[in-house]
Amino acid sequence: KIAISTKLILGFMLVALLTATIGILGWWGISNIKKEMIELADVSLPSIINLQEMGMEQQRIKTALRTLKDPMKRRKYRLHQFKLIEEAREHYKTAIEAFDPIPRTPKEDKLYKDFLAKEEIARNANDKIIAKMKKLVKRHANIGAILRAVNRIEIGRGQRDKFNAMMVSLNKLIEFDIQYYGNDVVE
Repeated sequence: KIAISTKLILGFMLVALLTATIGILGWWGISNIKKEMIELADVSLPSIINLQEMGMEQQRIKTALRTLKDPMKRRKYRLHQFKLIEEAREHYKTAIEAFDPIPRTPKEDKLYKDFLAKEEIARNANDKIIAKMKKLVKRHANIGAILRAVNRIEIGRGQRDKFNAMMVSLNKLIEFDIQYYGNDVVE
């Protein structure tokens, strides 16, 4: 037979051991949540935000290029579109510089490299249109000459297709990041 005082001491020790075990497990769980929250703040959200910013700035460039072709716009307004394109490119550059150092999965990196290749092709096509437009607008060319020149570049060199291919590639990357960081990593 065990004395009642020994039973009480063993009972209290068992309760203390259970309490300590539960405390340690809770602390470990909170530490893991903290790590996941840091990854969410430092990797997941910035990745998605920067990619969406890139897409938004590309759309701003596309809008400005289309506005340049509007026959109802005056020369002053056309010159303003060039400024908008430069601003969009600066914002785009900031977003891509913020995205570049973020760690990526192998699949994400493959999608990103595909996007960068298509982005370069689309940018080169846009540069040709912008250069031609600037030259024509500065020479005070009439809108008919501007539209003919730009349409030849757009249609003959497939500028729209290049832009669309770039945007499809970017959207695949965004969708992957949203799925991966928003669902897969969370589970």
